[in-house]
Amino acid sequence: MTNRRDKFKEPFWLIESRDLYKGLYIELDATLKGIYRFFNPDNLPIDQDNLTEKNFFNELIILRDSILRVLAILEVALPESKKNAFWFSKFAEAKFYSETKRDRSSKGNDNSEDPERYVFELYSSFINFKNLIVDILKAKNISYTSFKNVGDIIKKEIHENRYFSPFMIDIDPRYDIIVNREISGVVKKISDPTLKRNISMSFIFLFRLLRYLDCIDTNTKRRTSLTCGLLLLSMVRSEIRHIVKFLEGLIGRTDSEELKTVLQPIIFSLTIEQKRVYNQELRNILQAKNISNLRGRIENSLGILKNLIEQSIVQIAEHLYPDIKGENIFATFITRLGQSMKLREDIYILHELLMLFEESLSLRSGSGSSLSSLKNFMQYFESFTFKLLRYDDYEEFSKFFDNFNAITREAPLKTDNAGKIMDSVHNFRIYLETTLNHISNRTELNDHPIDLDRARQLLNQYIR
Repeated sequence: MTNRRDKFKEPFWLIESRDLYKGLYIELDATLKGIYRFFNPDNLPIDQDNLTEKNFFNELIILRDSILRVLAILEVALPESKKNAFWFSKFAEAKFYSETKRDRSSKGNDNSEDPERYVFELYSSFINFKNLIVDILKAKNISYTSFKNVGDIIKKEIHENRYFSPFMIDIDPRYDIIVNREISGVVKKISDPTLKRNISMSFIFLFRLLRYLDCIDTNTKRRTSLTCGLLLLSMVRSEIRHIVKFLEGLIGRTDSEELKTVLQPIIFSLTIEQKRVYNQELRNILQAKNISNLRGRIENSLGILKNLIEQSIVQIAEHLYPDIKGENIFATFITRLGQSMKLREDIYILHELLMLFEESLSLRSGSGSSLSSLKNFMQYFESFTFKLLRYDDYEEFSKFFDNFNAITREAPLKTDNAGKIMDSVHNFRIYLETTLNHISNRTELNDHPIDLDRARQLLNQYIR
């Protein structure tokens, strides 16, 4: 696909704005793509059955918040003088133009390559979309047909904007660049031109995903910002499918058995982990009312996806140059060995705390203290260790944590509750023992036994 943006002669104010607000334009590109992809039900963390009976009110709330974010970006990025001139022209058109002249003005010049025109077309259209959606939301019950019809209108506007459309070109040189020196060095050393192109494309697609994820703000206290993050996560789901398809095609095109051996587990991980995020972590998240719960689940999803993508990038790089280190590519990178060791250690501590709670429960004394200790560690585990669990283990952990966190300090003292709690804790502790055995059998943990002294020191920090 040719880069039709090369035809544009950007005015100085737009060049200056892009330099000054580079991060906002990156987020704008991601958000527009996210809005476009949001209308595909396959990208949403919802059940696909009976779409015609579902109320799309929550989805439309997310869309409204994302449209407001686009307008907020444009409000900052556009010079005040340009916005004032735009609003004056709108006023003059409504007040002084004849109907015929307004018709000609609204039609515009379809062949125009003036980027300023497309900037303000986007600005004006999204103001209209905001007003339209605010009114539609008053209905409270939004059918799939209405949701889809709104989507068709918005998608058309985004796609036809020759300056801002994320689909104008496959690789956008303004954003799709590999700034990581280690990876750039790896690509430059590849002598085979075909392999070089395929590896470059793989890295570009994976770094693009990291760029999208970096646009998600989990530190915000505003629910509207978090819902914008959900829209971007929905778009990332479609991007992962695109990468999987590309890598599968690359396997079919290459004669290198070694490269196939590297790419196959990456494809498997991308497929399984995206299911874990969208089918488990984000399942029914649109109904979440508590902002802390909403933020926590988005943070966990973000952690899983970032780790997945960084691991994929490092695996490809290590295949080409075995001496390269993941920590040299990503500052916060943790090797698979490091992740397995942390997961094993944290599950060991969780298992020990469960044993202590069982003992206190059977003795009918001090269970309140052990309950608090266990819940404190579980809170840590949910925040930092959940993302390291296997897809098959996640459901069991999540179910136990949800049920256990509902237990009050008084509950274990009640005869009718104590037995149920004891059975639940005992069964999960046995499950942890099986899980620990599976983790210990991982290849990377050969010759790396658990550091019991360190684990017990950490355990003592939670025992009161």
